[in-house]
Amino acid sequence: MLADTWVVFDGPVDSVWVESMNSVLDDSRTLCLASNERIKLPSSMRLMFEVEDLALASPATVSRCGMVFMEPRQLGWKPIVDSWLAALPETMATHIAYLQSLFETVVPPCLEYVTKNCKPVIPTDDIGQVSNLTRMLGTLLDEFRVPASTKPAVTDGSDGGSTAVTVPAAVEQQQAWLDSLFAFATVWSIGAGTDAAGRAHFSEFFQQLTGSTGARPLRVPFPTGAEAVSAGAGANSTDVVPANAAVGASVYDFVFNKATSTWQHWMSTIPLYRVPDNAEFHEIIVPTIDTVRTSWLLETLLTHQRHTLLVGETGTGKTIAVHKKIVHELD
Repeated sequence: MLADTWVVFDGPVDSVWVESMNSVLDDSRTLCLASNERIKLPSSMRLMFEVEDLALASPATVSRCGMVFMEPRQLGWKPIVDSWLAALPETMATHIAYLQSLFETVVPPCLEYVTKNCKPVIPTDDIGQVSNLTRMLGTLLDEFRVPASTKPAVTDGSDGGSTAVTVPAAVEQQQAWLDSLFAFATVWSIGAGTDAAGRAHFSEFFQQLTGSTGARPLRVPFPTGAEAVSAGAGANSTDVVPANAAVGASVYDFVFNKATSTWQHWMSTIPLYRVPDNAEFHEIIVPTIDTVRTSWLLETLLTHQRHTLLVGETGTGKTIAVHKKIVHELD
């Protein structure tokens, strides 16, 4: 007896192709193509449609399918987290409970705040935002995935890609890493889909949430005041970091440097830019904090095979950033 084979259609229903499925879904189990070709499906094959709505599905199609309806608010985001934690490698088994506590403490207030106080660039539900958080966090945990007995040198891209780092030996230091990496992933997932005003609001809220008196204090807190200036003082890029880096310091202005276990200003991760002598005017791209962090995030996501959508206002350099990264910088 053959085992059942499942074909899952995950995506929106299209009024054209879904009508072609009617004959497949009835007792004949035959796919009739526009070329008059007829394909008989074996009895062991099963079809499943995972769709957002049935706005374009006809009664003929709906009546041939069994329906399981579940609203996103009924499902919630916790099954997404549970599945992600269950898929972590054995090398992270000792950290699963701690990561679970991070999700339970940080995610609910962040989702609530973003929903009530921030204007989204692209509307995203809670499940989508938490899925983005797990994907972003997953790209930052490479060092944890390597067995301790075979730790190779791992390059930390936050400092220009020149420092080999490994996970600290002490459990407390490892959890300090997880605190900071989780905070960074939260900023660039739940907090990344809003406009400039929303980012300013979310930054203030998140600093309060993760501050010394917050609900979940970070062991490596975000720099503020004079700390923000020192975080921006890179050896190769002192002149690149703006002098007013401490004024209105935002959580979006810093990246966690694993090599030093500290927060580092984005502009201190690059060398001082000098215009090439023979460069054409249209070839000159002066790095800014937006281009630096966009480039870093693109490379991190793409090298971990994560689908990425770059959104923003017209004329902000999205096409140039993607073209430069894919064509000239990635192998």
